[in-house]
Amino acid sequence: MEITGPVTLDPQTLLSAIRTRRSIRQFTGREVPPQVIAQIIEAGRLTPTGKNAQDVSFVALREGMAAAEALAVRGLKHSPLLTSFKSSVLQNAV
Repeated sequence: MEITGPVTLDPQTLLSAIRTRRSIRQFTGREVPPQVIAQIIEAGRLTPTGKNAQDVSFVALREGMAAAEALAVRGLKHSPLLTSFKSSVLQNAV
């Protein structure tokens, strides 16, 4: 969908949507259509990043999710960034 005219957004409507947003983690097990996944990835791709770093990656899996999650967590535990963050938190806690 391409927006060709001016866009107006009522601030009260936006604020209300943000205030009443809820995360629901009761999954049904239904397969998500590829078109919906593509729309979600496109929305994430268009989201601004700090200082336009654009250091974001997306992976959409249909199978092997548990193994991929375990690998990601294992990689994060050994990440220099996380190690640096832990060190910083410990120093500030003293």
